[in-house]
Amino acid sequence: IRQGRHIRIDLLPNRLPPAAKKWLELYIDALTILLAGTVIYYSLELIGILWLAGIVMTAADVNMAFAQAALPLGWILIIIRIVQNWIDRSYGGRASPYIYGAN
Repeated sequence: IRQGRHIRIDLLPNRLPPAAKKWLELYIDALTILLAGTVIYYSLELIGILWLAGIVMTAADVNMAFAQAALPLGWILIIIRIVQNWIDRSYGGRASPYIYGAN
């Protein structure tokens, strides 16, 4: 993941000039953050409803809100990773010491 070699479809970006590729990546990151914000907002509403309703999991006597809390947490981690990538790109693609520690 540090080298940006995670699963992705890169047919279009590989055919673009470097400047256009940069703008496309920023656009995709912005859309991802927008999606993340939407999912976080509505999942927090759901967690509040579950908490107030006292709905519990059938397999365990635990409030369902705790299980649903994984959804906004995961999307928050995605946002953090996108920001890390932005910082990394601002260092010219080198690993930023603020992200990975001193090299």
